[in-house]
Amino acid sequence: MLRVGQLQLFRLSLILSILRAAHAACPAETDSSLLPWGASSTWPELGSPPSPGDNVTLTAGMHVLLSSSEAPYSSPLVLSFVHIEEGASLVVATHGIAIELHTRGIEVRGELRAGSAECPTNASVIIELYGGRLPLSNRGTPPPALRKGIHVLGSGSAYLYGASVGESGWTRLAFPHAVGASSLLVRGGAESWAVGSRIVVATTHFRDHRKYR
Repeated sequence: MLRVGQLQLFRLSLILSILRAAHAACPAETDSSLLPWGASSTWPELGSPPSPGDNVTLTAGMHVLLSSSEAPYSSPLVLSFVHIEEGASLVVATHGIAIELHTRGIEVRGELRAGSAECPTNASVIIELYGGRLPLSNRGTPPPALRKGIHVLGSGSAYLYGASVGESGWTRLAFPHAVGASSLLVRGGAESWAVGSRIVVATTHFRDHRKYR
């Protein structure tokens, strides 16, 4: 039978064990091999962090952490194309203020990660793609090396874990709504949506394609 003092120590030990387990599940906070994006030593060939508008290549062996100090919501990090080669990784910080990255495209042959299944990111992570589409004459098979989008190729992988929205993150309208309606009635599944969440209403066209607007 545990005495009061022993019980308190047991509770403290249990809390520490839970905290260690949670902390270990957050790779951005615990992986000492991750190099900060904003440190000059992370970019020995450049001598300094990439400048706005640069093409950026993470070569094999480079494991880089991007946090809000380099890409804050108020002043996004703006780059041209980002290449993550095989054996390299770009990890987005799990916690903190909003992170925003503007890029023309990301090619992932290594790893792109934000959070984990055990430790989803609680920060707002925005990756905005800018630039026009390639003209039809420049498209084909294989596709061009530099292109708009996030492209996971070869043995590459992308893991993006955000906050859970419950069992269903989407639903359907219960019936057609007029343009400018101030409320929406859905068929269910919205019970677990958090206050303050943003709702996106998709197209009602029979073909979900930008060609049909």
